[in-house]
Parts: sequence; C-alpha cells; structure tokens
Amino acid sequence: MSNSAIIPDDDAPGLRERKRAARWEAIVNTARDLTEAHGLAGYTVEQLCERVGISRRTFFNYFASKEDAVLGRNDDGIPSDLLEEFLARGSTTPGRISATLMEDTVTLFGEMASRMTFNAAQYRQLVGIIDREPHLQAKLFGETAQRKGVFKGLLAQRENCDPDDPRIVMAAVLIGGAARQTTQIYFNADNSRSFEAILRDFIHAVPELIETSRPGIGAQS
Repeated sequence: MSNSAIIPDDDAPGLRERKRAARWEAIVNTARDLTEAHGLAGYTVEQLCERVGISRRTFFNYFASKEDAVLGRNDDGIPSDLLEEFLARGSTTPGRISATLMEDTVTLFGEMASRMTFNAAQYRQLVGIIDREPHLQAKLFGETAQRKGVFKGLLAQRENCDPDDPRIVMAAVLIGGAARQTTQIYFNADNSRSFEAILRDFIHAVPELIETSRPGIGAQS
C-alpha cells in the first residue's frame, strides 16, 4: 500500500514546503551520522545521497558540500534579510565609521549562528564531530584569504569606504579573530551560552584592553 496521499491543489504549496523541510533535515541528520561514524573523508556525497534516497543533483540543490550539510547551513552566504538590515545601519557620511559597526556585526554573527537549529542530542553530536573535524570551525567563520576579502568588502560596503581603510581592516581582524575563539568555546561540551553572548564578551574586551595599554595608564597607582 502506498504511503502517498492525494492532496488538494490548494494545499500543494504547503505540502511542498513540508517535504522540502523534511528532506533538508534528513540530509543533515544523515550527514552527521555518517561523519560521526566514518569522518568527513570516510564517505562520498553519492553514498550520503543513497542513504537518504535522493539524487546527487537534489543534494546540491540544498547544500554546496558535505561540510555545509553537517553544519546545517545552506551556503556560506548571509541570509538576505540579515544582510539587508546590517547594510542599512551603516554610515551615510563619507569618511566616518558608524558607531554601531562592531555591535551590529556581533549581532549579525549571532543571528547566523542561531539559525543553525538543533536539539540537545543533535548539539552534542555536532560538538563531537567538530572536536574531531576542527576544520569545520573554519567553515563557520574561517580565515581563508578569500573569506577575509569578502568580509572586508562587506564592512566597507556598509560603511561607504575603502576595504583597505585601516579601520575596516582592523574591524575585520578583531571580529574574525573573536569569532574563531567564540566558535571553539561555543562548541565545547560544557558550554551553555549563546554564540552571540560569547562573541560580545570578546568584542567588549577590546576597548578596555586598548585603554589600559595606553602609555602611562598601567604605571599609575
């Protein structure tokens, strides 16, 4: 007996969305199970597809790579709604950097991390995978030359200035470094804090570090 059912035409769009969500979850769960059992290099996309019951083409309609499937990320880009809001809050005065650049970037990263949804068991599974596959951290907020350039370009676009502006360069360095440290802490088995809260602590430490490092400050009693 078939498991399928005839759905009225007016219900078809909702059915398609439910099917797409179910397939997305099946791909992610299978990718994590296979990675947990064999490591990322221990299976192919074709084997993953066979386990899920989909074609290779269907897989790449959902994810660009096995790594993206394991992390539950559709791609390396920023969701359009988050990107639009982030860019809209930038500077409109040439030569000036908006006062909220760092805070808004922390919020952006936090929102992106929060969209990687998983329950407690899935979180523990992913923690174990990332512990054994540390390069997945770079996939989240990596430091490849290309990604650095894209990130600087994004900040420069928002602030209406040159990507090589020293302020933009340092903002990218500080936030990128803090994000990498945050990723390590966030995916620690003992962590109970949100990605955004951890990242914000690192960013808030920067002004205090600069202030206390000024000549004469540390020497005063």
